[in-house]
Amino acid sequence: MRRRAWLKFRAHIVDAGAQIYGMIGLAHTYRRTAGWAWRLLRGDIERHDRAPVSPIPMRGVGDKPSDHALPGTVDLRDLEQVALHGAPAPKLAKTA
Repeated sequence: MRRRAWLKFRAHIVDAGAQIYGMIGLAHTYRRTAGWAWRLLRGDIERHDRAPVSPIPMRGVGDKPSDHALPGTVDLRDLEQVALHGAPAPKLAKTA
């Protein structure tokens, strides 16, 4: 009977701990969302002419470019050429 009471108590403590952990996560989410909402309310919106490119270099299979890379994304092979042969560095697109 004592063991059963202890297991039940322990289950309640674990449940309460998970609830507290979730509340802490909610507080972090609220803090970040409040800052975003304030910037949005003030009107500090930057508009771009085109979609931003990935800052992460991508490589495709074999000699093909990556299938999922957006136009303007730096190919990893270009960066390897710079490292190995000192070729001119590719221009990285500016992202917001």
